[in-house]
Amino acid sequence: MKNVKSNNTKNLTFGVRRDTWFANGTRVLTSDKSQINSTQNIEVFPNPFAEMLYFRGETLSSTMLRIDVFDALGRLLHTQQIAVGAGNWQEMLPMQTYAAGAYIVRVSAGGSSVTHKVIKKR
Repeated sequence: MKNVKSNNTKNLTFGVRRDTWFANGTRVLTSDKSQINSTQNIEVFPNPFAEMLYFRGETLSSTMLRIDVFDALGRLLHTQQIAVGAGNWQEMLPMQTYAAGAYIVRVSAGGSSVTHKVIKKR
């Protein structure tokens, strides 16, 4: 625990636990808030999937998307770049050669990216 004194002289206590971090769901990482709409509304489906993974989204303007697939150990297995126009779009990624298990898919555009955890069925 760490005690911190604020400007109004009250003591505040903060608990800190180190070496513990976990996340579930989708995370959007960006350094530029104006770019966040490029990847904010991307769907990855079905989950779990058997052979094909589909991506659907909407972009405000024409852009290049980058799709990265990582295994559970964080190793980059596949990278693909796709040009999409403004508006709604849909793409597919064949994954029938991948083993059953958990994968992380990162979709990047401009200065932002979104990650999805996906499961491949047997």
